[in-house]
Amino acid sequence: MTDTAHSGRRERRNGFAPAEPIRPPPVFVWPLQPMPFVKWFFGYPGYLWPWNSLYAAIAIVTWFLLTPDLADMKTFEIGWIATIFGRNLGLIILVAGAWHLRLYVQQAQGIEYKYNSRWLAKNNPFFLFGSQLLDNIFWTVVSAVPIWSAYEVLTLWARQTDISRRSIGRHTRSISCSSCLSSRSSGRCISISSTG
Repeated sequence: MTDTAHSGRRERRNGFAPAEPIRPPPVFVWPLQPMPFVKWFFGYPGYLWPWNSLYAAIAIVTWFLLTPDLADMKTFEIGWIATIFGRNLGLIILVAGAWHLRLYVQQAQGIEYKYNSRWLAKNNPFFLFGSQLLDNIFWTVVSAVPIWSAYEVLTLWARQTDISRRSIGRHTRSISCSSCLSSRSSGRCISISSTG
């Protein structure tokens, strides 16, 4: 999993520093370089493989198989909201738990690429429950997942109730787009909505 040929150096005060500066991908170079771009985008390891493809697959499976029926989201009901929260909790346990298992329990890379060479603190009164791991889990479950879920619930509810489209129409009329100026007497914004 590690590539020791390009690992870099570890400074006591500043932590890990890569051996070479990070180079921009061949997307933002001039003149255009199509072959390096294709190799970077489709190669292994590259942009798509392995990680971005895995995360895209998780997102697709989550949307199509683990998201409640959109028709139920017109009203706030405990059923679909709890499903969203439970799904998000499961995803964070699955993804963050897998990374924790690989990098902290199995210590697959050791400290080679860790910015801070110290491992998670134990028996430290600075952290809740005296453990940095338990502190991280607690704040993720109590703070991060509820905020993430609330944002998602509000977004899906707004989509299903068309609140976002109605708000955009009112906002556009209030700042006077060119269509509103031409139809000022009727008070309607033709380009966004015929209601209002």
